[in-house]
Amino acid sequence: MKIKINDSELQATFRKLIEAGTDMEPVFRDIGEYLISSTRQRFVDGVGPDGEAWAENSELTLSRKKGDKPLIGETKRLSNELAYALLGDGLEFGSTMEYAAVQQFGADQRSFTGGKSPWGDIPPRPFIGLSSENEVAVRDILIEHLLG
Repeated sequence: MKIKINDSELQATFRKLIEAGTDMEPVFRDIGEYLISSTRQRFVDGVGPDGEAWAENSELTLSRKKGDKPLIGETKRLSNELAYALLGDGLEFGSTMEYAAVQQFGADQRSFTGGKSPWGDIPPRPFIGLSSENEVAVRDILIEHLLG
């Protein structure tokens, strides 16, 4: 008895998967663009990746700016200057703004040049990171790329 299995379709699928896995630049670009979009939405919603609302602005900050939304100034540069860089095996994502780390992690007023911030202590307002929804979306982008 002889059984012959035609697996050309399965082999073609494996070839396609291997090819997709060797050129990850398109999927990293898609993920980077998705992260820019979802991070900008955080500025609209005023929440961090964990879904927690950002700390409100201090009275001093409110007296110096238009509007009352945390992290959104007149120029909206912090939300507009998000960027990603493609690496060989992934991507880096963040903000090009000099003060982004202070907003992301917060800062004690004594950590500033001269030993004092004119704004006092700055609470952390994380805007960069993956929410659970982001993790699912990134996984879906990756799966879609690999399966074509």
